[in-house]
Amino acid sequence: MNRFFLRRGLRLALAFLFSLPVLSLAHEGHDHDETAASTPAAAPEADATPGRFTATSADFELVGVLSGKLLTLYLDHAVDNRPVEGATLEVAVGGRMLPASAHGAGEFEVTLDAAPDHGPVPVRVKVVTAAASAELEGALEAEAHAHAEESHGGRSTKTLLLWGAGGAAVLALLAFGTRRALRSGAAA
Repeated sequence: MNRFFLRRGLRLALAFLFSLPVLSLAHEGHDHDETAASTPAAAPEADATPGRFTATSADFELVGVLSGKLLTLYLDHAVDNRPVEGATLEVAVGGRMLPASAHGAGEFEVTLDAAPDHGPVPVRVKVVTAAASAELEGALEAEAHAHAEESHGGRSTKTLLLWGAGGAAVLALLAFGTRRALRSGAAA
């Protein structure tokens, strides 16, 4: 009878340990306040994703993706998200004017002299079409700066590893105690 309860207790402890929710630790920059999320930003900010930026106007939405020295720009109509056809772009990255070449509807490429090593880097884009024109501004988060933030956020991984080691230690102690209780129960 004792053996039944000990095994059942061990199974319940294992089930409880493995059903614990994964820790979700927030670090600086994560704000889950609903009021902050519902208010639009007054000034253009860097996208949270490394090597990306966004900029919008009443007519256009622009997304920039940095890969090494190549900056790819995606230009869409703000109203219906269609790619903008027949547009010309004047691009300034970090205050330096760079030529943009079209690669399909709403897609442009700009080659930088060197990949930015710190950020944010200001980006200004003047969009000219037959129907409208706009000047968009954004901030590109440089890759090196983003990697520094990723390593800063590594504390959550360390915390999870410590919790896992603690859970393994509890399981080992529970197994040892159960085995010892079973042996002493069999000897009696």
